[in-house]
Amino acid sequence: MKNFSNEIKQELLDKLKGLTETVSDSLSDFSKGKPVFVSSETQELRMSICRACSDFNAATSQCRRCGCFMSAKTKLRQGSCPIGKWGREWWTKLKFLIKFLENVAIDFSNWLKKVGMKMQFLLGRNLMNG
Repeated sequence: MKNFSNEIKQELLDKLKGLTETVSDSLSDFSKGKPVFVSSETQELRMSICRACSDFNAATSQCRRCGCFMSAKTKLRQGSCPIGKWGREWWTKLKFLIKFLENVAIDFSNWLKKVGMKMQFLLGRNLMNG
């Protein structure tokens, strides 16, 4: 029975630690004049990920892992999923990846234009010589 009691205490402490970090980081952003909330699109994306998760309790809108009310936590810029399905790191990495892919696409498009012009030049030259 003692182990079970210690497990419950540890679980509650872990949940409180996560909540405290999110609130503390959000208050820090607020005090620095930084935005605290995400866009409605980001919040809805986060909620859709939560709703599809087996750890989501739809009756209370709570996460069984962290104990947070996800309808509130998903609005906070500093909020994050306790098992890494979404959050500030995930979103930052995704935005970086999108920007990177956009740049690659632009570079590839420019390269194709250059190659295409060279190919037209070479083909035209060969047709004239042939």
